[in-house]
Amino acid sequence: MFKRFLAMLVCICVIGMAIALSIKAGIGLGPYDALSTTLSNISLIKVGTITIIINGMCILLQILLLGKKFNKLQYLQLVVIFVLGYVINIFYYNVFTFEVTSYFNRVLLFVLATAICGFAVGAIMNINVVYTALEGFLDALALRTHGDFLKYRWAFDVFAVVMCLLLSFIFNSQYIIREGTIIALVIFSPILGVSMKFQYPYFKKWGLLPENKKDMLDELEEKTI
Repeated sequence: MFKRFLAMLVCICVIGMAIALSIKAGIGLGPYDALSTTLSNISLIKVGTITIIINGMCILLQILLLGKKFNKLQYLQLVVIFVLGYVINIFYYNVFTFEVTSYFNRVLLFVLATAICGFAVGAIMNINVVYTALEGFLDALALRTHGDFLKYRWAFDVFAVVMCLLLSFIFNSQYIIREGTIIALVIFSPILGVSMKFQYPYFKKWGLLPENKKDMLDELEEKTI
């Protein structure tokens, strides 16, 4: 358990770095990261800090929805969201201080960041220690309402896109929903699927898979983060 959680935290750090890199590319972001970045631009609060706040709200909603059914193990999500937000802030504001002027290089940088993120998210899904905050909230919502997780996931993405566009228009802020958003929607899921299939036998060999978990290759077909 400890080894798996430690491996998950390493993957979270990789995701934080990849998110910072994708923001640096400056051609747009996926819906969830776009919402955090848009709110950061408007409030002048660091994007990693905004990410912590949004994820924290997702955890609070899980607790409210599930009540006593909320698994105490899932409180580890709090550690995960603080690590993620901190790593995003460190890399975006202190490490990635370079400027990318060529549009072609910006696209390449974004694709690279998305690929890294997809690989790390695939690892987290294989390791399967705790939920990500958003996934946990949507799972709890689906459980309480007897709804469909994937439909709620798509609904959240639509909500995030609409909010980003509205907030950017109202506050005359930079638009984060751009071509990068489309690129992420097209390439992220395939990268995630390939990554999980590639990682699975290695993680099984290294003892990073839960013993009572059904084959993650089958679960990938049911839902994605």
